[in-house]
Amino acid sequence: MDGIAEFIGSVNKISLIAFIGVFGFLVYEILLLLRERKNKVKPVIPHFNAQDVASAAPIKTAVSVLPRQTNVPAKKNSHLVLILLLIGMLVVLLGSFIYMFFLKKAEKPAPVDQKIVIQEISSPGLKVYLFDWTEVTEKNASKIKPGATLFIGIHTIEEADIDKARIRVNEQNWAIKHITSAYKSEKKVYYIEHTVASGEAQLKIDAQLHSRSDGWLGD
Repeated sequence: MDGIAEFIGSVNKISLIAFIGVFGFLVYEILLLLRERKNKVKPVIPHFNAQDVASAAPIKTAVSVLPRQTNVPAKKNSHLVLILLLIGMLVVLLGSFIYMFFLKKAEKPAPVDQKIVIQEISSPGLKVYLFDWTEVTEKNASKIKPGATLFIGIHTIEEADIDKARIRVNEQNWAIKHITSAYKSEKKVYYIEHTVASGEAQLKIDAQLHSRSDGWLGD
């Protein structure tokens, strides 16, 4: 499909360049035709003076000379024929350009809504919320689009001495940047803020709580 689109685009550019070239040549031919018509001069009729004729010496003998008639073929107006041909080419090229333009526009694929899939990796108590702290469920999961901001948290254990958590999204190894002490008391979760990147089709989430006495739970 990409090859067809590239071919249509290249043909469209060639048609436009050819159209401009033919149009310029057509203007040139029209200017030549107008110049030829302008250069046609009227025949010059000589002016006779009666006094000059009277004073002139009489002609003793006069020989009548008939002009020799030659068959001059009528010159065809090549410029007019060429102009008509160029106009026809312009019409064809313009039609081709318009057709290719609308064909390429019609073949653009319609945008498809991207669905984000959330995968929880061995993290009991993991929660995902929309930006208004509404928990993500199957019903409202369609609201998650590229560019959306989410709160990803892990529910704390009240009986343990939990002081922080670490949460990673679409990453394989733990790093210091994954550690968070941000806590939402109403939801009882330690959380991070995550913005869904474009092209991010799924969210692989892993989270762990940290106990002051036992360290990272689950290790």
